[in-house]
Amino acid sequence: MYKIGYKLLEVSPDGRLFPLFIGNKKEILLRKQWKAEAIQTKGFAFRPGIHCGEIPSAPWLMNAKGEYASKRGKGWKRVWCCVLYNATNDYTEEALKQQGKCFREVPKNGFYTFFEKGRCLWYISSDVVVEGIIPEERRQEILKELNFDEQKEFEPYKKAFEKRAATLRKKEMIFSCESDLSVYTDSLLFDTGETVATLDYKDYHVVVDVTGEKRIFFEDEIYTQASDYPDELIGNIKNGHIYDYEEDCYLQDNNWFDIAIYKDGYFLDDQVFEEDLSKLTPEQLKSIMVDYLEFFLDKEE
Repeated sequence: MYKIGYKLLEVSPDGRLFPLFIGNKKEILLRKQWKAEAIQTKGFAFRPGIHCGEIPSAPWLMNAKGEYASKRGKGWKRVWCCVLYNATNDYTEEALKQQGKCFREVPKNGFYTFFEKGRCLWYISSDVVVEGIIPEERRQEILKELNFDEQKEFEPYKKAFEKRAATLRKKEMIFSCESDLSVYTDSLLFDTGETVATLDYKDYHVVVDVTGEKRIFFEDEIYTQASDYPDELIGNIKNGHIYDYEEDCYLQDNNWFDIAIYKDGYFLDDQVFEEDLSKLTPEQLKSIMVDYLEFFLDKEE
């Protein structure tokens, strides 16, 4: 007696079928009996038998994009197949009494059901017959008929991918800034273009710097460079005096800081830096810059 199940297999560039992991060099022939072998494979639990599922879905085997993509190389694909598994004898009750709730040998002329926490149940069988590849449109119909929301089930794995990717990104990012940001209480004390902090990741460059052409009117003089300020003007700025600037200035008060991003040396975007730099720690500033960078990295994906 045989029952319907589903199994994810790989197709070579020339159209031949192969298992994903265990004994994956053996070609699988359509509509021919495929007998299980007890093959111990490094990195995988030892549960001899051919595994298939009750539904054509395995979210934990999807990649970060939510696709079933082969890792074997160019031209290889992963496909869902309809299989008939040997259900002559059901050893599930006996298997549940075993250590790990599974056997250490291939079931004899039959199968048992293996329940894996957080995943779909498996049928581990002595042999199967691969009936054929299921077209994606038909697979989606089957999932709908079984009331199985694959994207919802994939969501925890997607978040794990995103968290891991973000962690790897941050490890590769190079951040540099002043150890004491309290010196940036007022941007008017610095010349235009002076760099506060940088963050580099691959071909991206993020910078926080002093921006805008400053034209400060003080005692009938116009000052554009902080290095030219008289001591009285410096004192006034430090005491919080707000000066008027040239028309069309888009920055307010004395907060002339800007955050910008470049890729391959080309400008992508810039924004007024809204935070009070002088009250941030280097780690807080880095976090803001990382968030800004990741917005563009996510758009690229």
